[in-house]
Amino acid sequence: MTLANGDLDCYHPCVAFLKASPLLQEFTFKLSHTVEPCAYVQNIKDHPHLNLRAVSFIGFEGREVDVEFLKDLLENAVRLEKMIIDPCKYHFMGSPGMWYYRRSEGYKCARKRAIELADKFPHVEFVIPEIFVPLADR
Repeated sequence: MTLANGDLDCYHPCVAFLKASPLLQEFTFKLSHTVEPCAYVQNIKDHPHLNLRAVSFIGFEGREVDVEFLKDLLENAVRLEKMIIDPCKYHFMGSPGMWYYRRSEGYKCARKRAIELADKFPHVEFVIPEIFVPLADR
C-alpha cells in the first residue's frame, strides 16, 4: 500500500485496511508523500490484530505521527515477529539518489527515531538499514 495523500489523517488508509483484513500476515506500506500537518486521527488501539507477523514501513520520516502509528500497531499486532523500518524516501528506492539520501540528516534523524522505537519493543525483530558510507569515504 502506498500512502500519497494530503489528508489530515494520513494513516486512515492503513488503519481502514488493517481493520478490514484480520487474516493479514504480512503488510508493506510506503509513505510516498505527505502534506503537513499530518495527524493520526483514526487509531487501531481497540482493534487487536491476531495474525500479522511482519510489517515493512518504507519512507519512515520519524515524525511523532509516524512513531505513534507504529507504537499502536506494535502493541496491537500480538503475534508480530518482524518490523522493517526503512527511512529512505520511497521515490529514491532503487535509484542512485537512494545512496545520497541515506547519508542525509533527514535519514539519520528518522533512523535514530526508529532505533528508539525498536528499543521499546525487544520481543520484535527490527530491521533498520544502516547509513550508507561509500568505501572511498571510509
